[in-house]
Amino acid sequence: MTMKVEAQRGRLKDIRSEIERLSSVTPTNQLSDDDVRVVAGRVSDLELKLSSLATQLNKLLKSDPATIKKLSESIGEVKRLANITTENVFILRQFLVRRFGACEEDINKEFGIPADFDTL
Repeated sequence: MTMKVEAQRGRLKDIRSEIERLSSVTPTNQLSDDDVRVVAGRVSDLELKLSSLATQLNKLLKSDPATIKKLSESIGEVKRLANITTENVFILRQFLVRRFGACEEDINKEFGIPADFDTL
């Protein structure tokens, strides 16, 4: 996977340098109108190809193992924090039940805690 990404980056770099080289050509007495049209056409073709390769590179990066690992780690951290918050709600609900003698359903209704509220 990494070799595909590096290959795409290399192709992008080559196309960018080709676009810069062709864009730097200025019409002079040596270039005819046809030459200028050919160069302009080549530049637009390369820009389209560059856009297509950039899209392909973004798709490859989304399935890159390192990116997936980072997402997995961040999901695990978010899940852990959500469970801590959920546990805190349960603890607070139990406190209110013991302190005020209310039933859990009344507390859930009063504070808008859904019936399917649970840890992840």
